[in-house]
Amino acid sequence: MAFLIGNAITTLAQCYKLDQDPEVNGIRIGMSYMELSSVLEYINKTDMGADVYAVKGSRYYNLYGVVVDQVVVFIYESRVTGIYFVKRFPPGATLRFTEQLSIEAALTNKYGSPMYNISDPTTDPAPFGVQWRGRNHEATVCTYYYGIDEGFSLTYLLAEIK
Repeated sequence: MAFLIGNAITTLAQCYKLDQDPEVNGIRIGMSYMELSSVLEYINKTDMGADVYAVKGSRYYNLYGVVVDQVVVFIYESRVTGIYFVKRFPPGATLRFTEQLSIEAALTNKYGSPMYNISDPTTDPAPFGVQWRGRNHEATVCTYYYGIDEGFSLTYLLAEIK
């Protein structure tokens, strides 16, 4: 009985909209490398065997109204398994969350309310963010604070999970 209740709670907590539409800026989790190859530039390989590519083309650098500095995709077995956006802020910049809140609002409109708060000011770097999790995908928007001398970064990761 406890297993059934736990399984029901886990199932209810999953974000089905995320599993149905794991896409951002025309890049979709699961799409083939060949569909994107003309806008990709190889960077390196991860420890887990995925190839990391920088995405070229300004149309990909606008994330729900926020202009980012870098977009990369992770390709494993010839298909997209992750999409990562980063906007960096220099040391001394004021730590504000307006752009993160803009992205969160767009994701909430698309996927529903975030399911998890992943903030932890006691770690280094200190993350401040939220996460949506489906059965096969997760989306995380987060600001990492590295300290007054190192600045902070705003990130968005849409990834396949297993």
